This record gives sequence, structure tokens and C-alpha cells, in this order.
Amino acid sequence: MGMGAPAPSRVERRRTRTRAALLDAAERAFTTRPFHAVTVEELAAEADVSVGSLYNQFAGKAGLYLAVAERATTLFEQYLARAYAVS
Repeated sequence: MGMGAPAPSRVERRRTRTRAALLDAAERAFTTRPFHAVTVEELAAEADVSVGSLYNQFAGKAGLYLAVAERATTLFEQYLARAYAVS
């Protein structure tokens, strides 16, 4: 029997889903309205999580905004790497 990495626990899977839902909700909000016009309550409601979950994951709206920007930057870097990969 192979000894791979242990499967993530239920709590870890829920945390991953919560983080992804918050990132997706924030991306939608921040691409259509200015930072100051978006509330943490709105982001949490859009992601269907509690406001406390937002603070647990990102320590606030600014942290979530930064995480959205980092995710976009990483995705852009991956696109560029594929576009310029030598076959």
C-alpha cells in the first residue's frame, strides 16, 4: 500500500471551501466597485459564510483584497509561463 499524503480532514476541506468562496466573492465585488464601497458583511453574505470566517481567514477586508490580488498575479504568471514555454 502506498504511503501518500494523508487526506485532508473535514475541517481542512471546509476551511479550503470557505477561503475559495470568500476569494470568489471578493473578486466579483472588487472588480465592480471601489474597495471602500464593499463591506465585510456583504462579502461574507455573498460567500455564504460568517463575518467571523472572513476575519479568521484573512484578518479583514484589506487582507482579503491582497489575497485576491495575489491570486490574480499568480494566475497571470501561469498564463505567461505557458505562453512563453518552449516546446
